[in-house]
Parts: sequence; C-alpha cells; structure tokens
Amino acid sequence: MNNKVEGGLQIAGKGKVQPNLTVITICFNDLDGLKLTAGSVSANISDGVEYLIVDGGSTDGTVEFIHGLDFVDYWVSEPDRGIYDAMNKGVRLAHGKGLLFLNAGDYLEGAIDLGSLVAPCFLPVWYKDPLGRFRQIPIKSARKGIPNCHQGIVFENKGLLYDTKYRIAADFFYFLQHDYDEGLLMADCSGFVVFDSSGVSSTSLSERDREVELIIRQRFGLWHGLVFRLVAFSKRIIKLVIGMVKS
Repeated sequence: MNNKVEGGLQIAGKGKVQPNLTVITICFNDLDGLKLTAGSVSANISDGVEYLIVDGGSTDGTVEFIHGLDFVDYWVSEPDRGIYDAMNKGVRLAHGKGLLFLNAGDYLEGAIDLGSLVAPCFLPVWYKDPLGRFRQIPIKSARKGIPNCHQGIVFENKGLLYDTKYRIAADFFYFLQHDYDEGLLMADCSGFVVFDSSGVSSTSLSERDREVELIIRQRFGLWHGLVFRLVAFSKRIIKLVIGMVKS
C-alpha cells in the first residue's frame, strides 16, 4: 500500500532553478517543532534558497500544516527507516550548491542571509544547557567529535549520503566524509541557529558516545578514542548529577 503524499512549488512547476542553498527539514509527529522551524526559514528565505520538508508519515496534523505553506519547494510524507534515512531522502532531492539540515524543533534566530552562504562553512549555534542556560556551542577539534552541531554546518552538495549503520552519530561520519575539519570558516551573519537539545542525540548519550568513539578510533587512532571515552564518561556523570540535584 502506497502511503506517499507530496506537494510544493516543484509539483506546480514553480520550484527554484539552480538554488545556492537547499534547507532540509525532517520531521515525524512534531507539529509544534515543525511550525517553529518552518516559520524561521520563511523569515530568511530568498530566491536563492530551496526548502524541502521530509516527513515520516506523521498523524498529528503535520501534513495538513505543510499543505498550507506556500514557500516550500517540495515536501513528501511517507514512512521511512529513521532520521538518517529521511535526511538521505532530502540529499537526493536537493538542487542547491550547499545543504543545511534543520530538523523540526531547530530554528533560525535573527537575520541569516541563507541565499548568500558559501559552502562549506559554519553557522553559530546556541542551545540550552543542562542548567537551563542559553549558551553558544564552541567549535572543537574533530578529534573530539563533530566540531559543530550539524544544524550549524553548511555542507557542499557532493551527493554524499549519511551512513545509516550509525543510529545517532552518522552526522559526525558525514562531516568527515567531506574531508572537513574544525578549520571551516564561520559565516558572517548577525543571526544564529538554535539547536533543539531534546532530540535523540542528546537523550541517548551512552549510545551516541559509543558511536562517536568508534568513528574517532577509525579516523584518528586508538589514543584519541580513549581520550574521548574518558571525557565523555565524565560529562555523562556530571549531567546525571545535575539532573539528580534539579529533581
């Protein structure tokens, strides 16, 4: 049985021609998060920006909401095999020179001229830490994990796909597949990305850290993998203690 539903400007023959950037949003039963994300993209969209929404077959009113958006170049709603399978669908559909992945719940704050971004580059990313403080994510060495949240990375559109054998850390492997490191330039913009820290990569910390350690070992060697394991373990303990104190 085919449960696929699709729409957007491309279906009507009005899609962008050779856009500079494709923004990809994936979602599944997160209507409130999608409203936040889509609204922020709408405020920063231009002729050089293609916007795609890949939904996993939501039943919470998401499809009805997307139907009412007049700035989405293409959207599709159908069952998928998880986050990175959905992101790969977006990659296959993208026409832009650059790719920016903003999942439902992530959003743009302030002004970012998306159409002028030159891939590859970083965008500033802010998030809410375990103590409830709003903080900017610092750029770190790739030997310690992905240098910036994937929401703050404008990738070149090389046609590379996420490796779905990783359930949580495929974004780190994807970053390294592009031969990027922490030396990417930070885009010159007054706005920033706000990362939704309630996602699976933030809540399944042990599994995420195991995958990241494996990738670090394979790419940078055993020593860097062991250092990451010790640091990651310490961070999980601190987060656990903070959670106990807050409760």
